[in-house]
Amino acid sequence: MTSIEKQRDALKRQAIFDLQEMLKTISMFEEEELKLLPDGIFGVETENAVKNFQNRYNLELSGEADYSTWQAISKRYNEVILQIGPAQFIDVHKGDFKEIKMGDSDDRVYMLQIMFNSLGDEFKTFKKCVVSGNFNNTDFENVKQFQKISGQNQSGIVDKITWDKIAKYYNMF
Repeated sequence: MTSIEKQRDALKRQAIFDLQEMLKTISMFEEEELKLLPDGIFGVETENAVKNFQNRYNLELSGEADYSTWQAISKRYNEVILQIGPAQFIDVHKGDFKEIKMGDSDDRVYMLQIMFNSLGDEFKTFKKCVVSGNFNNTDFENVKQFQKISGQNQSGIVDKITWDKIAKYYNMF
């Protein structure tokens, strides 16, 4: 692949990623829209989300992001962004980090459970957990699953790196 072909491929992936980001943002306000995890790949999930949008906004049902579809998605995205307002970052960790593991019971576990329940609403990968503040088997399995997805060692223990990645994803949704 030549340098120019690599640049074109990168630009295409970025455009697809941007499309997916816009659809994901719109879905935060319109429950009828399909939720996407932006990855820069125009696969079946993206095609279905585009078709769903086209259907809702009376556009030709092609599943392709043609000019009129892109314009309609961009317009709706800009309307949604105005409703959202500036991003609010939630700082869920202060001071020195202490690992969270089986049997721990404190406010950090409450926050972890809340984050996983929220992420579970977006991605069916995680099991719903009881927000008790007690780190249990469900929490352990959710942590291992998250570590697997994010390419980490699957220890089931929440170290600072795992915590920061979970918090980052939580803040995205």
